[in-house]
Amino acid sequence: MQQPKGGTRVTNLYEHNVMEELFVAPLHYGFVFFGWLALAIAGVLLQVFASFGNLIGTTIVEAVDNGLIAK
Repeated sequence: MQQPKGGTRVTNLYEHNVMEELFVAPLHYGFVFFGWLALAIAGVLLQVFASFGNLIGTTIVEAVDNGLIAK
């Protein structure tokens, strides 16, 4: 392969893609992992808060009905 003036080596498209797949793509695996982790945690928290809302709401309504809490 001939070197152009300036001494830089010209890489072809195949070499560029191999380098990108081997060294750059694995850096993004963390974003995928933590993205799914955040979605999972958000889903669990939504269910927990919904359950707390139902339990607290029921308890307050029963307390008002029994006269423990004024309307």
